[in-house]
Amino acid sequence: MKKQKWKTAAEAMAEFEKDPAFVERRRQREDDRRRAEQADARAEAPVVEELQKAGVPVRSVWDLVNTTNTYTQSLPILLDHLKRPYPDAVREGFARAMAVPAAKFAWSALVVLYRQEFGPRTKDGLAVAIANIADDETIDELTLIRQFSLAHERRVN
Repeated sequence: MKKQKWKTAAEAMAEFEKDPAFVERRRQREDDRRRAEQADARAEAPVVEELQKAGVPVRSVWDLVNTTNTYTQSLPILLDHLKRPYPDAVREGFARAMAVPAAKFAWSALVVLYRQEFGPRTKDGLAVAIANIADDETIDELTLIRQFSLAHERRVN
């Protein structure tokens, strides 16, 4: 039996690059991604402007996600905008930026928003925020929220 010669990733990619349909699909995906990013940037412009006026130097709310810098002064602004009708991807960024202990003041509002949310990305972001600000005082409610979510998922699926 003849041993099969495997292609390297570079060899496979070189073959794909010769296929005009592959190249066109990749170009289209990149164009779509770029347009979506531009639309999100336009949509989040009001909150970015408000954050900059408050002394938070960001180009996008996503700049706050996973930063080591503190941005406590931006949390009330983010919460206010999280309640507004932005695209799902933009609101997800607001919610994930609220996933810091200093956002504990917003616990009740975040729980209400989570329970009412239909956008999957925003709902995930809110879940991250709630989980990250939960403490001994709110752990029982967090458990109930999780049980509610699981029961809801079972009904929907």
